[in-house]
Amino acid sequence: PDRALRHHGKTTLLDMLIHATHPTLKGGGLARGATPRAQREGATAVDLERKQSAASRRAHDPDRAFREVRYLDSRQDEQQRGITIKASPITLVLPTLRGKSFAVNLCDSPGHIAFADEAAAALRLADGVLLCVDALEGVLLHTEHLIRQAVQQGLRVVLVLTKLDRLVTELRLPPADAYHKLRHTIDRVNALLAEAAVGRSAPAGSGGALSGGAADDATQAAAPPRVDPRDGSVVFTAALF
Repeated sequence: PDRALRHHGKTTLLDMLIHATHPTLKGGGLARGATPRAQREGATAVDLERKQSAASRRAHDPDRAFREVRYLDSRQDEQQRGITIKASPITLVLPTLRGKSFAVNLCDSPGHIAFADEAAAALRLADGVLLCVDALEGVLLHTEHLIRQAVQQGLRVVLVLTKLDRLVTELRLPPADAYHKLRHTIDRVNALLAEAAVGRSAPAGSGGALSGGAADDATQAAAPPRVDPRDGSVVFTAALF
């Protein structure tokens, strides 16, 4: 089966963040210690990336398969199957545009619905969610489940639209059509956020009329969460191009 149908790009996103903060790092397996085979495979992938551009990799690969380093997929079965099975945490020091740096704790959780328990456990530890959605595939069933769980736990959701290059290299969409497809995905996520927020009541003990700042807080709490590129809650990425 086509691997593109089984991945939303979250592990590749973490690969890019790790590579950006650790440019001299070679090989995979940071979380629990990679097997020698995984280390060799990771080193080979890094060397290949240094020698070939993304365009040439795709041009010479008839299966259009991108070989990821997959740093956090440190288990041998994860490397062999090409999927994340166990949630893996990592702390990275990431800079801001204002010259400050923050230690950010990230957790790469499984995206396959068969390992939904790992994703649910990761949500219990998180303060927010980076929701990775393939720009071509759109919102899938497991994505809907994750959105509901995130809203129920009061977590802020940031939508990361990945693999924008597929809209050009595979669908060959003109800019206007690509815009409408991306907007449809964002609208779908906002609709799911609104549906998940239905039934959430105002804070307990607020009986009677509220006034002043308390009323504003209650109104803000009752408003369904939304993602919008204008406030930075939607991010657009393309790992290959």
